Amino acid sequence: MNAVNPITKILFLWSPLADYTVACLRKLAEKKDVELFIIYQPGENDAPYKQLDLSFFKIATVYQKEREKGLFDLAMDLNPDLIMMASWNYPFYM
Repeated sequence: MNAVNPITKILFLWSPLADYTVACLRKLAEKKDVELFIIYQPGENDAPYKQLDLSFFKIATVYQKEREKGLFDLAMDLNPDLIMMASWNYPFYM
């Protein structure tokens, strides 16, 4: 958090997204003192919630194994104040 501009940067390392999760995160994004970033697992092809509006995130990107180094660098460069992780069963997030 910057003392001049007290913005809290939150990075979400998340599982496949569902509409109810996005709704909760959108509500959080309405706060003026937060910036949200997310790396999330891709959903199944037949998932009913594939087209989600993630425009309220500063950065929203899908995890891809072949891009792990770049995603790691992104996470480190963000230097977030808080990291929220979906679950222990995503080893890259650990």
